[in-house]
Order: sequence, then structure tokens, then C-alpha cells
Amino acid sequence: MFYGEICDFRTAKDIGIDRPEKREILHHIPSTPEQEAFIGKLMEFAKTGDATILDRAPLSEKEEKAKMLIATDLARKMSLDMRMIDPVKYSDHIDNKASHCAKLLSEYYRKYDEQKGTQFVFSDLGTYKPGEWNVYSEIKRKLVEDYGIPSSEIRFIQECKNEKAKKAMVEAVNRGDIRIV
Repeated sequence: MFYGEICDFRTAKDIGIDRPEKREILHHIPSTPEQEAFIGKLMEFAKTGDATILDRAPLSEKEEKAKMLIATDLARKMSLDMRMIDPVKYSDHIDNKASHCAKLLSEYYRKYDEQKGTQFVFSDLGTYKPGEWNVYSEIKRKLVEDYGIPSSEIRFIQECKNEKAKKAMVEAVNRGDIRIV
């Protein structure tokens, strides 16, 4: 309420900008067995603060004050992929979000192949980092290995180190050479 009293703001609708209607699709992806087990451990950790339940060292005094933030962060990571918690301890699962995402991407890739349709993927967790496990590289691996999409048609914007490289990538997307970013 206070913000509206000190600012004059307009929405796209207020000023007559025509925008297409979005079509949101909510995909319910059930938890994997590893996620279910981890949820139980996470709930116990939230109650007790005993980090050893999560195979971690005991919390420091500073961490003890932030145990709910730690629990929330771990829950976010766990909900995306257990390998966000520990890429060595946990393995791939056919029903994790990366698997479902890759399947949907491949379906749209094939559906719009004639038009060279392009898809953009965003995750607020698991940012692409070369040489480290991350959800973007995992989705790409699945698209290439499981669905036969050429690796050259899947690129990461983080690969572009300067404006010239970004411009070249945009041009390749517009030509249909790159189909998934």
C-alpha cells in the first residue's frame, strides 16, 4: 500500500501494450524414493538441529541460528535433484525433474522441428559451471544421450564471454542452428 502512495507505476495493461496471453502448465512430479527419505531427515533436522542426521558435521554456533535457512536451502535443492545435495552420494533417477524436463524438451523439439522451434530453459538453482555437476549439463546430457538431439543444437548462454559471442549465439538461434538455450 505504501509503495503505491509514493510511486506512480503503470502496468502493460494500463498503457495499452498488447501482449500474448501466457499458457501456464503445471507439471506435478512426484518425489523420488530418495527425496522422500531425505524429507524425513530434513524434518528431523529442522526439529532438532542435529546436522549429523543429514550426514553433515554438527552445526557451528552461527549455523545453529540459521538452521531453518539451511533446511530451506536443502529442501529447494532436494526438490530439483538430489545431486544438488551431493552429486557423489546420490545418483540419477528416471523420475527426477531433470529427466521430466529433458523429456518435455525433446517432445517440443520434435513437434516444432520443421519450424526449427527454439526453447529457452531457466532454473534458479544449479547454474551451469563447466567441469561441475549442474542441472543444465545434466539436462543436456539426457537430451543428447537419451533423445538423440545433436549436442551442437544445445548451448549455454554462459559460454558467451563477450557481446560478440552473444550476438553470434543469437544469430545461430534465429537461423535454427541452436534450438535449446
